[in-house]
Amino acid sequence: MTYRKSPANESINVITKVVGNQNVPSVFSSLEEEYKAIREEVAVLDFSFNTFLKVSGDSASSFLQELITKDLDYLTEEQTVTCLMLDEDGHLVTELIVYVMENEYLLEIEPSLSEKAEDYLQSHIKDGVLIENLAGKLQMIQLEGPKSWEVVQTLLPFPIEILPYKNFAPFHFEGHNLYIARLGYTAEYGYKVFGDEAGIDLFWKALFAYDLSEINVQQIGLDAHDVCRLEVRFPDLSKEATSNKLIVESGVNWMLDFNKDFIGKDKNLEGLTSGLCQELVCFTSESAVAKNQDILVDGNKVGYIQHTLYSPGINGSIGVAYLDEKYVASGLTFTLDNDMTINTVSSPMIYPKSLSIRIG
Repeated sequence: MTYRKSPANESINVITKVVGNQNVPSVFSSLEEEYKAIREEVAVLDFSFNTFLKVSGDSASSFLQELITKDLDYLTEEQTVTCLMLDEDGHLVTELIVYVMENEYLLEIEPSLSEKAEDYLQSHIKDGVLIENLAGKLQMIQLEGPKSWEVVQTLLPFPIEILPYKNFAPFHFEGHNLYIARLGYTAEYGYKVFGDEAGIDLFWKALFAYDLSEINVQQIGLDAHDVCRLEVRFPDLSKEATSNKLIVESGVNWMLDFNKDFIGKDKNLEGLTSGLCQELVCFTSESAVAKNQDILVDGNKVGYIQHTLYSPGINGSIGVAYLDEKYVASGLTFTLDNDMTINTVSSPMIYPKSLSIRIG
């Protein structure tokens, strides 16, 4: 895909990586600099590499209700829900965000799981349901950081403080109909602006052209975003879930509403009732930890590293690991198969600055 560049990045060679079927920006300047933009100022990411599906028709609501793990019946127009789709065995198909529009639903899915998710939806389609991939028709910008609300306020026709968390609202911008959602991945203030390509192009340019001399608005790649996400345990299930584990083993029970029916519910309830063999825990380490390293107790394997990244905020490795049930607790130290150690911790691993800042 092509991606937007801020004026400061126009002439640089961007580091990219392949995510699913997309080649996405990884780092523009440095991980440390882009991390700082998220945690202290305003970071901007072109999120147009995500997949957007429109689900419409008379049976759209009942169709999604059978497939997703959260209850749509309690949502009204201009609200969102982050949820999952599971297969019959209770394993992850995809994580997604559902936006409740006036006469349809918008599904946002990250590229690493998008093809699998679209095939899954199509395999369950029924009369009265239409599914449209909005590639080329809808694009998105993500802003993260404690000062992001100040920046978007300069470009909105209404007070940003009236927009509740997990809600979105339409607005007009230079002749285009756009939407802004209050959604964060890093526990800092976060907003997504989405709409047609021409409107998003204009909004993108305005973000970097507006006179905000006291605020640093910096374009970032996906790496810093993913580190900040992991620090506060906003799950990235494309990396944390596995194809042979029940989704409840990933510690995301809050994303499942067991008061409603959905595909994969019975298997996960059965697992919770009979007892899980392993669960996911957070850890930190002063050493460079690698995925799939074994975790040992008295020379015996009791788990393994599932996902790990370097955190500039902690100045060390952070990650998640699957541990045998009896060892699932924070505050414990474990030895790895190369004699390095990790320490299990509770989340968040850092304190987001936005929690001490009031909007408005």
